[in-house]
Amino acid sequence: MVTYGGVQRGFMQSNEAVETRTYALDLTATPPMWVNLNPSGNPGTRVAGVMEYAPNHSAAVFALGRDKSDGDPATVEKIARTSYALTCEDVVVTPTTPAPATTVAPTPSGGTVQPTPMVTPIPVPLGRSVCDYVQMRVPQSVVNDAMANPANYAGYGMRCNPNVPSSPYNIERTTLALQNPKALFHPLFNTVIWKCGCP
Repeated sequence: MVTYGGVQRGFMQSNEAVETRTYALDLTATPPMWVNLNPSGNPGTRVAGVMEYAPNHSAAVFALGRDKSDGDPATVEKIARTSYALTCEDVVVTPTTPAPATTVAPTPSGGTVQPTPMVTPIPVPLGRSVCDYVQMRVPQSVVNDAMANPANYAGYGMRCNPNVPSSPYNIERTTLALQNPKALFHPLFNTVIWKCGCP
């Protein structure tokens, strides 16, 4: 979920102030938290615009709204006619060899050194599978969560063709894959979903 714009104070008045920061709701955090994306571009002082994710562009598209960029009360009703797209750079997660187990050792100050906890894979339940490229490009914590809570991810429990009755040729989706396997993983715009197989 991405938000942008809105009125801070003085709605429809000469001292109207608007919000120009872009926030995204990070659902991978526990509990979920709002993160300021600090985008490189800025749609200007926009009030009541609309934003929707466009999967064909892999971007959140922001359009319309009321523009109050010059602070002049005479232009308070000016309609913004430009559109913007928000795209996010993805981070490629490279799998690493697990570090050897460490022991807690005393420090010269008398304290202890705590090893950094590692996220270990959970066993894949019978009947489910994970695409190889998912294991290489998606954080292990996301894969673990999808395996432990499959109903929280799109496609789970659906047949390959939802409009056709269940049959040996139309089974449930049991393979964990990326929404768009040609794009990098992103927790908001290209997360894991359940499919009928790997591409």
